[in-house]
Amino acid sequence: MQASTIALLVETLALLIDTIALLVETLALSVDTIALLVETLALLIDTIALLVEALALLVDTIALLVETLALSVDTIALLIDTIALLVDTIALSVNGAVLDDLCVHRSRFGERFFKIYRTHVKVSREQKAKKLI
Repeated sequence: MQASTIALLVETLALLIDTIALLVETLALSVDTIALLVETLALLIDTIALLVEALALLVDTIALLVETLALSVDTIALLIDTIALLVDTIALSVNGAVLDDLCVHRSRFGERFFKIYRTHVKVSREQKAKKLI
């Protein structure tokens, strides 16, 4: 009986060693799992940081788009002002040409009027002189 008891003890000891080996292996797997969880958490934190950075870039991009839109509106306003100034310049040029023509006509009219007036005054003086004589 002692031999069978010793055999059972040896078998139990072998099973105990196998169980301890399995426990060590399970512990190693648990450590690996914890390490993977820590890595996953680190990747998750990095992903969140990248998302925050992407959100900041998106906000900057939207701000730049708004600024570009404001500059476009200002550019369009300046273009409209430039066109208005061009129209005013053309109108002033046309009015200036018309005024020049009017001045030429006025000066011609003035010369004619002055000639007629001088002739009239001359004739009037001659007539008055004849009446006095």
